[in-house]
Amino acid sequence: MSDLTTTSPSEKPERKAKKPKIPRTDMPCQPAEQRATNFEEVTTGYDDAMATLEASRCLMCKKPKCVDGCPLGNDIPGFVKLIQDGDPAGAIAKLKETTSFPAVCGRVCPQEKQCEVLCILGNKSEPLAIGRLERYAADWEFAQGASSKPEIAPKNGKHVGVVGSGPAGLTCAGELAKMGYDVTIYEAMHKPGGVLVYGIPEFRLPKAIVARECEFVESLGVEIKTDYVIEGTLTVDQMLADGHDAIFLANGTGLPSFMNIPGENLNGVYSANEFLTRSNLMKAYGFPEYDTPIKMGKKVAVIGGGNVALDAARTALRLGAEVHLIYRRSIEEMPARREEIHHAQEEGIVFDLLAKPTQIIGDDNGSVKEIEVIDMELGEPDASGRRRPLPIEGSERRIPVDVVIVSVADENTLATSKEGVFSAGDIVTGAASVTFAMGAGKTGALSIDRYLQGESLLTAEQQLAGGQAPAVDLGYVAVDKDACVTCGICAHVCASDAIELRPAENSCEWIYDPASCTFCGDCVTDCPVDALTQAAERGASREQIESVTVDYPACPDCGDPTMPYSEALIGIAFPRATGELRDRARLCEKCRERATALVMKEAMEACIT
Repeated sequence: MSDLTTTSPSEKPERKAKKPKIPRTDMPCQPAEQRATNFEEVTTGYDDAMATLEASRCLMCKKPKCVDGCPLGNDIPGFVKLIQDGDPAGAIAKLKETTSFPAVCGRVCPQEKQCEVLCILGNKSEPLAIGRLERYAADWEFAQGASSKPEIAPKNGKHVGVVGSGPAGLTCAGELAKMGYDVTIYEAMHKPGGVLVYGIPEFRLPKAIVARECEFVESLGVEIKTDYVIEGTLTVDQMLADGHDAIFLANGTGLPSFMNIPGENLNGVYSANEFLTRSNLMKAYGFPEYDTPIKMGKKVAVIGGGNVALDAARTALRLGAEVHLIYRRSIEEMPARREEIHHAQEEGIVFDLLAKPTQIIGDDNGSVKEIEVIDMELGEPDASGRRRPLPIEGSERRIPVDVVIVSVADENTLATSKEGVFSAGDIVTGAASVTFAMGAGKTGALSIDRYLQGESLLTAEQQLAGGQAPAVDLGYVAVDKDACVTCGICAHVCASDAIELRPAENSCEWIYDPASCTFCGDCVTDCPVDALTQAAERGASREQIESVTVDYPACPDCGDPTMPYSEALIGIAFPRATGELRDRARLCEKCRERATALVMKEAMEACIT
């Protein structure tokens, strides 16, 4: 008789227990009431157990989209797997293969718009906390008192001068040093770091961390000279004549922008640039212990909705003021990071939304006394994709304040018209994220290397293949309106908000803003029906916004118009759909419901395998 047991047809075998879903690991931070009174770092970072737990959430996709979202091309699954395995030393070494500033990027880069927005976990839950894990690896290394170094090529006898020690300049210098070049950085300020030092507050990015990252670049063989003003202390022509074989210009955004309203010349009106530089670089918050004063009233108005505006508002709060953040749209349209908005609300910043300043009123001594605003309402979306704020007639009101801080909106061979001179960073693109500036610096280094080796400069395709930041004036995306199914995936995956779809009754407007496009290629790659193409040249100027009317396609099953911007469609066609998935992408919402479960399964399997 056989020892095997049998199961009767009426008996069902036990199901294998599902692996429990692990929620995203929260980042520890100071209590709001405590941090609002000091300049210490708000978030305190993961410990070993937190990092290992969060890293265990990674699906280890064989075709990881998160890497495509990183302007530096970091091997995200690679370093996360090492953290999973309890090897933070290996993780930081892996990161330093592609980035010199993991401690900085882990803190201030907008991962939610870059790598994390493409994380597959985000389709059904929260994405992997990639930035927090990057910070953990960098902080772990510092705590050990060690510093891993990448391989450095033998010296090649050529010298490159870099103007500016912000993220673009430091990255370019570090990459060139690793290639064997002698590199000298010329910095106008008395401390290196650029915007990392003067623009981002201590409570968000401690200056000791910036100094440590600058020291790492110096350890690669880069010389940093401070108090050098190019075209003042030294000119570009002198640099070339003095033995520099190439020059890389990364000297920042320059002058701030104002609103051009009455009263902006009153005492007590700052640009956010000046206010943050005084506080961060010149330590004005410690006056008179430090030499630089700063005028700080009891009630401060900060104008704007970006990260810089929030940095200024939260700095003023820590200096003892009641702070009103005045923004002409709603909180949903604010371009600042969600985490920073949340922290500001917790700390007690007053959000005065849907309000636009019309004038600043002064007292008899020429100092700020009030700011007048007009209430706004949101209309149809504008070219940025955000709903256009419209003034409400007769709704003007005045807010008593004594200080106003204005923070309004102020790649890639990167070669200039001058032989041997390249440029990148905020001087070229305007204020952008730290990682985009670093990506531009990396591309600049590659272009300089090719130039000095007598090779042709990088093409757009070569840059994309190498995961480098894009050229400012090389990218152009076009849509085939006959092929487009108005699914909205292109807008969904665009980290720079360069693409927008505006639905109408029987069609929608496909809108493309070349000035915002970073030429990353994600929209082209992820289009399920190959309706988008990418070219290295375009006829339109960078400021000209493209608008194409696309008719809603008919469903091949029932003939009804396909609904645009379907979340179900984005779910099934992201990442790129092929074969049967591509055919199903054309279904209307009703017909699609019947196929969603199967298609979702296929899409997930395609991503993981």
